[in-house]
Amino acid sequence: QKSLHSTIETNTMRHLQKAMAGSCLGWRALGAAGGGCVMCYGNKEQMIAQYQKIQQDFPNTQLIPVEFDYKGIKMAA
Repeated sequence: QKSLHSTIETNTMRHLQKAMAGSCLGWRALGAAGGGCVMCYGNKEQMIAQYQKIQQDFPNTQLIPVEFDYKGIKMAA
């Protein structure tokens, strides 16, 4: 991503990534560059606990837990 646009990752994103280290298995910047959104993947409880510890250092951030549906759409018989 960085090779496509050098500003896709902001200083805040870099600091947040370091602060969340150990609780995220993967990290991905999203959006059209300039610091819009990041997605991290890992254990939900660990990420929430870590974010609560560092939240005051990142006042303009928000943690939005999501879950994946691995079953998809099912048709009723």
